[in-house]
Amino acid sequence: MDASASTVRTAALELMRRLTNEMLADEALASAVAQTAAEVERDGCFGEAEVLRVVAHNHRIRALDGQAQFAGLFAAYRHLQDWLDAGSDRPS
Repeated sequence: MDASASTVRTAALELMRRLTNEMLADEALASAVAQTAAEVERDGCFGEAEVLRVVAHNHRIRALDGQAQFAGLFAAYRHLQDWLDAGSDRPS
């Protein structure tokens, strides 16, 4: 494997790591905000709880979007890895 292939692999792996970290952060934030919404609602603040549920929902959507991006990047990475391992001079 030449240096440029190694650089591409390293960059792809770094991007996948960052996407994973962002997904985990969004999921954790969604969970924490949803829990806070439940607590606020128990205190009788229904409007505020609804706003918090919307925020939690938005973070869940961001996490799902990150999963889709990760899946696409992972598939592209596998294809690139197969191509580089085969020693081909151009992708199929």
